[in-house]
Amino acid sequence: MLLANLLAALENEAQQEFEQLASNSRAEAEAILAEAEAAAVALAEAPTLAAEATVAAEERAIVARARLRAAQQVREARERAWQDVRVALEERIVAVRLSPGYSGLLEQLVAECRAAAPAGSLLRVDARDEQLARELASDLEVEGTLTTAGGVELGTGEGVTVRNTLEERLANAEPELRRRLGEVLAVARLEKDER
Repeated sequence: MLLANLLAALENEAQQEFEQLASNSRAEAEAILAEAEAAAVALAEAPTLAAEATVAAEERAIVARARLRAAQQVREARERAWQDVRVALEERIVAVRLSPGYSGLLEQLVAECRAAAPAGSLLRVDARDEQLARELASDLEVEGTLTTAGGVELGTGEGVTVRNTLEERLANAEPELRRRLGEVLAVARLEKDER
């Protein structure tokens, strides 16, 4: 009987060990199968994710290029608008000499030159303004050697020259005029977008 008990105990222990090994093997097989399924899903999704990433990158590049092109077109339109404004201003400057207030304007330009260069002695003007300049500045030497739509240039004996012409004033005002034109165009664009 002792032998039968011992054999039964060994058989029972072997059965338990077999069941434990079978359970461990099933769990390991299930884990391997789950890992393989997850890997298969990842492999199946990888081309889609890569394609989505590629499409998203291309979309960002297209949008960036479109923004750059739009900004370039805005700059070009602003520059064309500025050129149109500048041409109109230059035409008005040319017409100033024919206006009734030109002698007062020339007198003011001479006074500004005198204030900037009190030691000035040589006043250069356009030949068309020579007679008027002689009347306005009889104490200065006047030369009709300047080519301008209007204005004067006052020189000193020390090499200092003050240029006060309409063209010079327009050139000096250009940055501010461009800024204001930009504001006007921005407001016009907002109003257009609101409609």
